[in-house]
Parts: sequence; structure tokens; C-alpha cells
Amino acid sequence: MGDTQARRAWLNRYRQAIKQENALCARIEKAAAATVEWREQLALQVAQGLAIRREIEKAIEALPDAMQICVLRYRFLACMTTKQTAQRLGYTAGQINRIQADGLDALTMPEVQE
Repeated sequence: MGDTQARRAWLNRYRQAIKQENALCARIEKAAAATVEWREQLALQVAQGLAIRREIEKAIEALPDAMQICVLRYRFLACMTTKQTAQRLGYTAGQINRIQADGLDALTMPEVQE
């Protein structure tokens, strides 16, 4: 009798392997569905980010001072630090802060729609 159970257990290994395979397939399908959803969300986020960037670029480009435009572009569109901006332009960080403050004061924000 013990031999029969051992043989059954040995034979049932394939059934167990198939069950595990099916479980993994189900997990993969679930992850794939989530991946599609994440890609769709990413595409929407990218489109939204581009629209925001265009709006910000338009507002910055409307400033009357070329240096303010340059500083605000580096700081807010290129995401550079004050120190990086100062090094790039050959100014001190204090000068960049003043130019940025003046640019922010002169900046006209459009109505924000939420």
C-alpha cells in the first residue's frame, strides 16, 4: 500500500507542476494588464507635462528681460539649481537669485484651470 501512495505522489508531480504553471500565467496576465494601465497613465502624464511646459515657456518668453528669461528657463524648465545656473551664466548665486526674483515679479501667470 505504501508503494502505491509513493507512486501516486510521484505521478502527481506533473499535475502540481501544471497547477504552478497556470498560477504563474495568471500572475503574468494580471501584471500585463496592470502594465497596460500604467502605460496609459504615463502617456496621459507625459501629455499633461508637455502642456504645462508649453504654458510655462509661453509665460517666461513674454518677460521683457532676456536674462530673466534665461534664468527662469534654466531654473524651472531645465531644473538646474541656483549654483548650476550661476556657473552656466558666469554669475554669482546671489545675482541669480536677484534676477530670478525680478523675473518672478514680472511674470504673468495665466488663469489656472483645475
